[in-house]
Amino acid sequence: GLIRKYEIKGKRIHDANIVTTMFDNTITKLFTINVKDFENFEDIELITIQQEEIPDKYKLEDGNVTKLMI
Repeated sequence: GLIRKYEIKGKRIHDANIVTTMFDNTITKLFTINVKDFENFEDIELITIQQEEIPDKYKLEDGNVTKLMI
């Protein structure tokens, strides 16, 4: 699977779990502000906006995004 193909270790396993779930459900597009975490995976299209464009209601006090549901 993806772990062997991309030699995934450590925290990147969580990104691989997301991509695996996408493939299992025939999802090919991922909306993320963390493009660098997913840019090495083939066969997915990354859709992104700048973090400062995200409405404040989706941000924590420190400015990080808690969740964004579209």
